[in-house]
Amino acid sequence: MVGPAGNWSQDIHTTPYLSPMFGPEVHLHAMAAALSGSFIGEMDSGGHLALIVGAAVLAFLMFAWLPSPLWRFGLSVLGIGLYFVVVKQVYDRSSYFLLFAAPILSFGTCSVLCLVQGFAATLVEKIRTRSMLERYVSQNFVREILDRPGEFEESLGGTRKKCSMLFSDIRGFTTMTESADSQALVVQLNEYLGRMVECVFRNHGTLDKFIGDAVMAVWGNVQSREEREDAADAVKTALEMLEELKVLNQGWPARSLPELQIGIGINHGEVVVGNMGSPKRKEFTVIGDAVNLASRLEGVTKLYGLELVLGESVAELVRDRFVCSGWI
Repeated sequence: MVGPAGNWSQDIHTTPYLSPMFGPEVHLHAMAAALSGSFIGEMDSGGHLALIVGAAVLAFLMFAWLPSPLWRFGLSVLGIGLYFVVVKQVYDRSSYFLLFAAPILSFGTCSVLCLVQGFAATLVEKIRTRSMLERYVSQNFVREILDRPGEFEESLGGTRKKCSMLFSDIRGFTTMTESADSQALVVQLNEYLGRMVECVFRNHGTLDKFIGDAVMAVWGNVQSREEREDAADAVKTALEMLEELKVLNQGWPARSLPELQIGIGINHGEVVVGNMGSPKRKEFTVIGDAVNLASRLEGVTKLYGLELVLGESVAELVRDRFVCSGWI
């Protein structure tokens, strides 16, 4: 039987919830809550808005201060879990209901937006860095640095590889600089070097350096396509450079610019590849007898009045693809 109203309401209010309630039980609990004044409290619209905005601001600050994506993800999950615990404890202890879904949605949305913004910013910065680096070093060299940094770092200490080296030089350029207009000369030289470098890049080569008006390019130092392919690419580049120069020479006289003649030497052999220089400035380059011979072969073109001279090692690798006219 049911006792006095006060005792009955107290008993109902303190009885733990163990199973689903049926219709009469719901009504009895509602009557007990009304008699004891135990109603569920809830924030007003201003409090709800404060929770939603606060969750978004918290997510933004967390992503701004934490650079590591792993830390960001871990703390996001931890924050959602802690908020769930806080909401449950407040409700159990004070019968006060805190808004749950909307702040969590606000926190998650802001986190996703911050992740997307960070990814986009990283992508834009990578593109900008790649574009800037390609103005100073070869495209395949930049690709190795940005796309495969681990493999590239292993080669910086110095490795031995079989590479093909190309040297090209403008005939009589030093004499030309003494009498030519300096601005016009720089414009012409930049136009010439731009076309020559495009030939190198088009055939998978690495622009090692400019030596004044000379161009040094290498195949096989960054990534090799096999020795025969590297040598063939170097020879193909040389032939394209000569063709590009013919096109340039056809247009320069109309602009009162002198025609240019070049000599090209190519050699293939084992070289040392690595990052060389002083602590303040280093250069990824190749050294060795095969490199020196390639440079000397370029010098031989002046002696014999030739445009292109191949080393014996290169000629043996490309004889089945190109017609080699003879031996020096």
